[in-house]
Amino acid sequence: MSRRKPGKILFQGVDAGMKLFHIAALVLIALFWLSGIGSVKPKNVGLLTRFGKLIPYSEEVPQRGPGFVLAFPYPIDQLVEIPAEEEQRLLVSDVWASWEQAGADTNAIDPVTEGYCLTGDNNIVQANVVVKYKITNPSVFHFDISDAETMIRSVFLAALSETAATWSGDQAVRTQRVVEVPNPAGGEPILVQESLSQLAAERTQQKLDRIECGITITGVEFTGMHYPRHIKADIENLQSTDITNQARLSQAQKEANALVSAAMREVDNRLTDAKNFHLAVTTEAKNEQAQFLALYREFCDRPEQTWQRMYAETMEQIWSNVGKLRVAPPNSRIILSDEEEVQQ
Repeated sequence: MSRRKPGKILFQGVDAGMKLFHIAALVLIALFWLSGIGSVKPKNVGLLTRFGKLIPYSEEVPQRGPGFVLAFPYPIDQLVEIPAEEEQRLLVSDVWASWEQAGADTNAIDPVTEGYCLTGDNNIVQANVVVKYKITNPSVFHFDISDAETMIRSVFLAALSETAATWSGDQAVRTQRVVEVPNPAGGEPILVQESLSQLAAERTQQKLDRIECGITITGVEFTGMHYPRHIKADIENLQSTDITNQARLSQAQKEANALVSAAMREVDNRLTDAKNFHLAVTTEAKNEQAQFLALYREFCDRPEQTWQRMYAETMEQIWSNVGKLRVAPPNSRIILSDEEEVQQ
């Protein structure tokens, strides 16, 4: 048997290794170029950048919609997903401290650890707020805003402080108030109900629009609003008094409704009696009128006979109602008196 030469065997091994290396290199190169293919999830939009510069999808639409996106691999191209259609929620607790979590019961507030807002009547309120927003301009939001949550929190706190400064403490705690506005048609002013949430959201949006950050505020929700812990007992007493007053007011309203109902029933009964009496009197008057008209027509036709008949009927009625008949002699004086007076 012939033996293979060592050099030839070594050359064949190196050749096979180079083939495997070339195949692996081609696979790695293919994987590298295919790694640039990305996808945009539903409810998101994608921004494709090349060396940090935006590559718009078209002249009118700079971002990509949901689906696959062909791109060069990183660091040449980069696909950034932005949740443009999803509503974002940001909790702002910088001016909030619950009564249970607040510090020691002292007469001072440390603004470093316990935030607050000043109201227009020089009171202090604390608010826990959820700010809702959407990204309406993804390009501006991505390239011009480095920390969106910090910016929104700062702008909202400024807007909330400005808004609360025009409200009283009680109005701010209720987050509602009623104000008078001029009537466009003239005359008496119109009463309009205002919401602290709506006004704070509008003022925040105005500030965001001035800096053109591509963010739209969709709502503001106060999850907590109260006076500081120092007047907790007074607030609880006031709330208890309000509950008592509401209960008394409700009871008084029920009693008043019962009295009104009874009075209305009495009015209805008396009105029914009055109508019945009116109907009876009217019917009797009509009957007497009919009798009189018949007698009058008879008198006009036969006055003498009618007068004699009426005289006879009248005398008959008188005699039938006389209890005792006495005959007085001629030329005698007769004194008529009541029987009770005679007995007395």
